[in-house]
Amino acid sequence: MSIKPIKPTELINRKSSRAAAVRDLSNFVNPPRTSAKSDLELLVEWIRLANTKSLELQRIRESRRLLIWMDINDLTLPELTITEVQAYFKFMENPPPDLVGPSRPYQIDGSTNPAWRPFTGPITKSSTYNQARVILNSLLEYAANTNWILTNPIRLLPAKRFKTLHASRTKVLSDKTVIFIQRSLILMPDQTLYHRQLRSRALLIFNLLLLSGLRREELTTLKMGNFIRKDGAWWVNVTGKGSKEGRVPLPSSAIPYISEYRESFGFGFTMPSPDEKSPLLFTVKGKTIAPMSYSALYAEIKGRLAQFAKQTVDPEILQDLHQASTHWLRHTYATTALKKGMPLKHLQDNMRHASISTTEGYIHLLDSERAASTSVLDD
Repeated sequence: MSIKPIKPTELINRKSSRAAAVRDLSNFVNPPRTSAKSDLELLVEWIRLANTKSLELQRIRESRRLLIWMDINDLTLPELTITEVQAYFKFMENPPPDLVGPSRPYQIDGSTNPAWRPFTGPITKSSTYNQARVILNSLLEYAANTNWILTNPIRLLPAKRFKTLHASRTKVLSDKTVIFIQRSLILMPDQTLYHRQLRSRALLIFNLLLLSGLRREELTTLKMGNFIRKDGAWWVNVTGKGSKEGRVPLPSSAIPYISEYRESFGFGFTMPSPDEKSPLLFTVKGKTIAPMSYSALYAEIKGRLAQFAKQTVDPEILQDLHQASTHWLRHTYATTALKKGMPLKHLQDNMRHASISTTEGYIHLLDSERAASTSVLDD
């Protein structure tokens, strides 16, 4: 079945002259078993064969990334060898800064979104890498089966081994970025009750995550009554992974954010009592106040980071804000705690790691910082 001619914006709005160019049929070693006339058409044909919407979206995402890389290197699908495929995966592990940014739709109202970027950050997780590899292998296998290419070079690619534990620990906000975020939060408008609620909620969310290391899902499910006073300090009772109960101490610097937030939502400028059943976090839409969902919390954090990114030109801060996920705040808490002298066993308890070896992963990042800091002796 023939496919309709496509516009570049259907897949990628980029001057992909070679990917979009009609291929000379005399260049085929064996007759093509596809109606596609260009790399771009073959990609669209392959995408349309996806049997689920989720798979279709994954194929679109990986196709756009591959097309951009092929354009940069002036390559076509038949020219891909194992060397090029290896280079492509290296490219995904460290994409250029101009190709990295917050997740945005590719199109808005039928037009290409100028804020769209193919990457939200480097690929450093084995699961993400393997998913991209599976998708790319499917494409090249299809291209080989249709005689578009001679063979699938990814078959010869050795398995990638990631040091996932240590790689994830590099996802930490710099001290400079944390200071910038705190300043941006404080400078949020507060002229009306609505703006005071948004400001106090943002301050609470970021500071609870940065000062306690809670996971996003743990913060979403907190009730006001989860905060308790014990042994002269405030603690928060949480339900973590596998429904495991835990208790995390809060530094005194976190308390004013809780009190200010409660005051803006009508609870009074006080800490909650253990019998309060109200959810901790609320969404505000006009006069409607409702419990904040897991996805809404994610959108709030990513949205604030994107908003704050518009307020700076510092490249280090911009890179952090564009790449950071909500889990970066948990990693930042851990490394900050170790830097300031928290015993490793206490950090393990606060992070609720089953094994202390997981907590020790954060030490590797501090070691790299120590090594880098010795450069001051070269001056």
